[in-house]
Amino acid sequence: MWGRLLEKVMRDHWLMLLASAICLAFAFAFAEVGSDVLEGDHKRMDYAMPCVLTHLGDRAVLIPLALILGWPLFRGHKPWIALLLFVGFASAELVSILKQGFEVLRPPIGLQHSKSFAFPSGHTTATATFATVLGYLSMRRGIAPIAYVTVGVLLTLVEGVSRLYLDMHWTSDVIGGVLIGSLFAAGACALFEWLALAITTIRRRRYASSRTLREEPATR
Repeated sequence: MWGRLLEKVMRDHWLMLLASAICLAFAFAFAEVGSDVLEGDHKRMDYAMPCVLTHLGDRAVLIPLALILGWPLFRGHKPWIALLLFVGFASAELVSILKQGFEVLRPPIGLQHSKSFAFPSGHTTATATFATVLGYLSMRRGIAPIAYVTVGVLLTLVEGVSRLYLDMHWTSDVIGGVLIGSLFAAGACALFEWLALAITTIRRRRYASSRTLREEPATR
């Protein structure tokens, strides 16, 4: 009898039971968070996720991640891998030069200590650089351009916000990083396209010239 009654309740009111279970789970989670706040242990929780997200801007993480995400775009276009690696390392040198030139000090209460200057943000610059290259190549090849551009914008936004949240940079540092990273990557892509076009044109002219030389004796 009790089994049938429980089965009927489960069948007729399963949504209510599910909602009640979710409420209990959230109540328990809130109690745990509240306990950490009262004990002063919430700082570790507050900075845990931003610290993880901000490391996405490290080139040691970004380069492998960009190669994995962009692998469908590199098939048949292996020289673009060289371009991706070039912009990754060259943008780092560019940021270093700009930091020394502007000499902007970092926020004084940053979570992590850094001896380098602030403007522009190196993490944000690197993320914007890789995002621009992959976004351009996806549009060039017509392979999921909306997905690549959206993911690139989101990653750049998350990286910038994490740097601000951790007080590692000023807002101007992040904006400057996005601008210089996108500009540098776009310029590198344009130069790469120009070089590829120039090489193709030279090869075609050489081929046409050699073909003309081979055909001349036959005509005589």
